[in-house]
Amino acid sequence: MGILDSVLSRFKRPRRDDPLFGSMLYLGGRISYWEGKATFGPTSSEVEVFVDGSADDDMQEQHQFFRRIEEDWPHLSRVIGVAVLNERRNWEPDWSGNSVWDCVKVVGFSITRGSYEDADWEVFLEESSERDYHWMVQMRGSQPQGVAMDD
Repeated sequence: MGILDSVLSRFKRPRRDDPLFGSMLYLGGRISYWEGKATFGPTSSEVEVFVDGSADDDMQEQHQFFRRIEEDWPHLSRVIGVAVLNERRNWEPDWSGNSVWDCVKVVGFSITRGSYEDADWEVFLEESSERDYHWMVQMRGSQPQGVAMDD
């Protein structure tokens, strides 16, 4: 390996193929996380995943965390839907929708390593209406802690 190759390899971000999260790119350093995509079973859709982990992490805990979200989705979709609906009505009181799931879809998750019950994580949503709203629901375990919207 030449000097240039040696220098450039220090800046090259590691990649890996994960059986659940697909082709992943490591964004190391202080933030120490991976980006990838996964099929989210409850919606049969591909979602982005932002996965906490080191460069050599085996991802077993993160796989369990993602599977737990899938298993808990009937409950999560209810509480997340109510939280987003309430927030939407705070800034648009005349909004007539009864369920945000009529116009909102899941597009991503932050996946942490550790116990689901105590974890702080996020759900990312997109709304297709007259505007394209992007929602982030901050979670602690299975309960929403906050909702933010960006258009």
